[in-house]
Amino acid sequence: MNGTVKKKLIWILPLLWTAVIFSASLQSGEDSGALSGSITGMIYDFLTKAGFSLTFETLHFLIRKAAHFTEYAILGILVKTAIQKAPLLKSDTLSLLSWMILIPLCDEGIQHFISGRFGAIEDSLLDMSGFAFGALLVYLILRFRK
Repeated sequence: MNGTVKKKLIWILPLLWTAVIFSASLQSGEDSGALSGSITGMIYDFLTKAGFSLTFETLHFLIRKAAHFTEYAILGILVKTAIQKAPLLKSDTLSLLSWMILIPLCDEGIQHFISGRFGAIEDSLLDMSGFAFGALLVYLILRFRK
């Protein structure tokens, strides 16, 4: 396998992670709510036993939003790393911004057509923030390693 092919293989991880994100968006509202609700339930039980006072609904909201941010922070890390190794376009910035903007908008667009779900621009902005955080993390790590 030549060096060019090996470099391009780095794009498998961001593509697979994007597929994971999109597959989560394809879940019905009922299935998505049940999954996040069960996770919230476990965390809620732990927090209430530890003495924290928080409504289940508030915690559920926070966990859902944290999931948005985290899944996109991971994508930002993967895409920024791939761009460093095998750029897609002449401009790394344009590549990064394209992923950061288009994937969250597509993700929320998918949800618009799924039963019990709806796309929200606020979630797209949160996703973009998570992506930017992940990409910035890689940038800072690479910068401080030099």
